Amino acid sequence: MTIKSTLKSLIATAGLFLFLSLLHLCFGYEYKFIYVLSAAALFVFCLSLSKTLYIALIVIYWLVGLIYGAVGLNYGYPDVNAIGSLMYTDNNESLEYIAGLPVKTYLYLAVMTVSAVVACLLSTPKKRSWRLALFIVFFISAFWSSSKDYIQGKSEGITSVFKSGLPEIRFFRDSYNSYAQIRKDNLRYAKVIETSDHWDPVVRDTGYDTYILVIGESVRKDFMQAFGFTHHPNTPWMSSRNGVFFDNYISASGSTTLSLTNALAVREGKVINLNDNLVALANKAGFHTYWISNQHLKGIYDSPVGIMGKKAGFAHFVAPNRSDKGGPDEMLLPFVRDALAESTGKQLIVVHLNGSHPQPCGRLTENFDKFIGSRNISCYVKSIENTDKLLSDIAQMAGKDNRRWTMAYFSDHGLMFVDKGTENTNVTHGDSVKPNFQVPFFITAYDAQSQTRINHFRSGLSMLPLLSQWLGIDDKKLDKSCDWLKDTECAGQDKVVNFKNELKNFSELPDDDLVLPATK
Repeated sequence: MTIKSTLKSLIATAGLFLFLSLLHLCFGYEYKFIYVLSAAALFVFCLSLSKTLYIALIVIYWLVGLIYGAVGLNYGYPDVNAIGSLMYTDNNESLEYIAGLPVKTYLYLAVMTVSAVVACLLSTPKKRSWRLALFIVFFISAFWSSSKDYIQGKSEGITSVFKSGLPEIRFFRDSYNSYAQIRKDNLRYAKVIETSDHWDPVVRDTGYDTYILVIGESVRKDFMQAFGFTHHPNTPWMSSRNGVFFDNYISASGSTTLSLTNALAVREGKVINLNDNLVALANKAGFHTYWISNQHLKGIYDSPVGIMGKKAGFAHFVAPNRSDKGGPDEMLLPFVRDALAESTGKQLIVVHLNGSHPQPCGRLTENFDKFIGSRNISCYVKSIENTDKLLSDIAQMAGKDNRRWTMAYFSDHGLMFVDKGTENTNVTHGDSVKPNFQVPFFITAYDAQSQTRINHFRSGLSMLPLLSQWLGIDDKKLDKSCDWLKDTECAGQDKVVNFKNELKNFSELPDDDLVLPATK
C-alpha cells in the first residue's frame, strides 16, 4: 500500500468516525466512544459486503441526521415532547424555527455533511477475514449492555437483548415509541373529551359579567416594560393600567401544549384529565363560552389545546389546518367584537394569540420602531408592543354597552437566548433556564382602582384554581387552600414540567439574564 493510499484511508476512516460522532449528537444522544466504535464496525462490515450498500447507509443516516439535527442538537433525542412538537407544528412554524437556530447548529450540520462525504472515500477492505471480526466488535459493543441486563435478570424476555443503546438503532425505536405514545394519548384525549366532566360548580357573584382571558405566545416577562424592561416602552397600555401584576408567575412548562394542558385542565400525577378543563367548568357554571384562536387546530391530530377549545359554545381557529398560514393577531378582533355583542349573561371569552412566536420578524406587518441589540430581538420587542395594543383594543371594545368586564392576560411559556450577546442574538424554546418559565400575568377590570403587585410565586400548575377564583366559580375538585389573588405565600408553587413531562424545581434552574449586544 502506497503512502498516498494509506493517507487516503486514514483520512476517510477519520471522516467516518467524525461523521458517526456528530450523527449521534444530531440524534440527541450523549457522546459515547464505544457506540461510535460499534457503529464504525457495522459500517465497515457493510463496506466489506458492498461499497454501494456502505454509501447508501451513510446517505440515509446523513439525511435523517440532517432532518432531525435541528431538534436533536438543541432539545435531545426523540422523546414524546420532541415528536409531539413535530406533529403539532405547522409548516410555517417549522421554517421559522429553522431560521432561529443558533449558528453552532448549522456548523455541526455542515461538518457532519463534509465528514459524510469524506467517509464515502473509504476503500473496501481487501481481507474478507475481517468481516467476522468487524461483526463481532459491532455486536458485542452494541448489545453487551442489554445482554448483561437480561443475564442479571434486570430485563424481561429474550427480546430485551436487542434493545441496544446504539443511536443508529435506538433513534428509530425511540421515535416509534414516542409516536405510538402520542397517538395513544391523542386517542385517549379524543375519547375522554367526549365523556362527561366531573365538575359540580357553585357560582359566586364577583361583580363582573364578562371575563376575557387572553393567552399570549412565547413572551418573556423581562422583555415587557410593565415588568421592568427599560430598552423601549413596549407596553404603554398595560404599564399605565390599574390591576393585579404577578411579578413571580411561572408557566407550567416551556412549550405550548405541555404548558396549557397542565394549566387549564386537571392534572393527577402525570395524567391530564382533559375533559375536566376550564372551558368545561365555565360551561357547567352556565357561562357562554368562546374560544378564539390564532393558532392552528390540526397537526397530524387535533392538538390537546385545540380539543379543549372546541368544547366552547363558539370556537373559531383562524388557521385550522397544519398547512394554513395564520395572520396577525389583529385578525381576531372582529370575532371578539361579535362575542361581546352576542351574550347578555355571564361569558368567558378565551383569546389565544400567536404574535411573539419565534420568529417574530416573520409575522410583523410593519417594521420595528427601534433597533435593540439585533434584528430578531427588535422584532420580538415590537411583537410584544403589538400585543399590548391588542389588549388595549379588546378593553376598549369591552367597555362599550356598559359591560362589567374583567380581563386576564398571561403567556403560555417564555423563551431562552441563542447566540447571546452577538448581532445574531435570538430567543427560542427550551426548558433548561428560568426565563423559559418566567412569563407575564396580569389581571385588570373596568373598575380597577389601583396597581397591585403580587410578589409571591404562582405556578401555572395552579392556574386552574386561580382562574376559577377569578371567575367566581367554586368546585370541590379545585384547591382552595390559598387566596391566589392576594400577595400571600402558597405551597407548592416552585414546580414546573420539563419536556420529559417530569416535575422539576424552578428555583434550581440557572438564570439566562437579559443581556443585549451593544448597538453600533
